[in-house]
Amino acid sequence: MITITRSPPRTCSVQDIESLERGIGSHLPRDYVSFLLRTNGGYCGGGEDDIRPVFDFRVPTIGREETAPIAVMYSFGLNDTRGTVFEDLLLSRDRMARADPPMPEEMIPIGHADNFWVITLGVAGRFRDGVYLNMSRHDLDWDDILLARSFAGFEAMVTQRVV
Repeated sequence: MITITRSPPRTCSVQDIESLERGIGSHLPRDYVSFLLRTNGGYCGGGEDDIRPVFDFRVPTIGREETAPIAVMYSFGLNDTRGTVFEDLLLSRDRMARADPPMPEEMIPIGHADNFWVITLGVAGRFRDGVYLNMSRHDLDWDDILLARSFAGFEAMVTQRVV
């Protein structure tokens, strides 16, 4: 389970989710909606010797195991100075669509690891329901690292460790 240590003061509503779904032109996977309604996302630790949500994965191009502590799971109202995460998410999505290689339109960013690797969720097409990791490497496509086939599967793979 992903432990949120600091959430925004505002809670996520069904109306927020419906607005986001209209903005991205797709329905979010139900397990991800449940997560947002339960936690509203937020920060996952922050100081030294924190117990953090961590996931392990294999980098396909080099066959090496890696570990990534989760820093933030995007939420509604997390950044009050720039508006809602809905606006932040659309801005991030637009910026990542211009990356090299560009993030597919069928994905949305849902969080990032400590090293700013982007955690994405497939919301349509062949990516639907999958949780992916982008390491900002030109030798990897956005779908090269499939962390889990569903958000619930991603949550189940996360362990709590001191990092």
